Amino acid sequence: DASLEYYFEPVGLVSAGVFLKEMRNFIFTAGGQPIAPGTDNGFDGDYEGFVLTSQRNGGFAKIRGIELAYQQQLTFLLGWWSGLGVFANYTRLETEGDYGATVVRSTSEVAGFTPETGNFGLSYIKGRSSFRIQFNHAGKYLTTFNANQAALLYRMARSTVDIKTRYTLSKRFDVYIDVDNAFSEPDRASVYYTGRPQDMFKMSPQFNLGVNGRL
Repeated sequence: DASLEYYFEPVGLVSAGVFLKEMRNFIFTAGGQPIAPGTDNGFDGDYEGFVLTSQRNGGFAKIRGIELAYQQQLTFLLGWWSGLGVFANYTRLETEGDYGATVVRSTSEVAGFTPETGNFGLSYIKGRSSFRIQFNHAGKYLTTFNANQAALLYRMARSTVDIKTRYTLSKRFDVYIDVDNAFSEPDRASVYYTGRPQDMFKMSPQFNLGVNGRL
């Protein structure tokens, strides 16, 4: 790993980093293998026609990546605007590896590694109040490996927006209201290599409110 950081006065940071990781016997999810009929199918004849998904050890994997980040409180602005802040980060991966045999997958196709993630947000902190809105993105990635390319299973890209608010009542107490996934982005939307859908779960916004106390 190698990184470079620069700090702003009074509060802020910009950074960039690169990394290379090499692994052996990494764990991955393998699926798409139908269970055969007969008493010798490994399950005493049960589960005929089911598709078996299991955890296995792969061979060798190499992950290269770059990370960028920026955050700063804009205290140099005048008046009301001095409470604003901005933050962002971005990670990009390139992977290659084998699955303990002769099968090699490259460019984001080592199962379980997300090739692209990023976050961007704005905050406002002034007096007793704080407000934050954040955009989160995760790119499409391989979740379940199969030697048959048509049976490769991918998690689709997903972008969400979260909103967090807080108001300080006293030195010991504050109240908060948070909204996760404000625009109802579906979760766990998965497709096979050909684009055929596998599943999708509808996710409604989640509201959290409460009181924090400190001794």
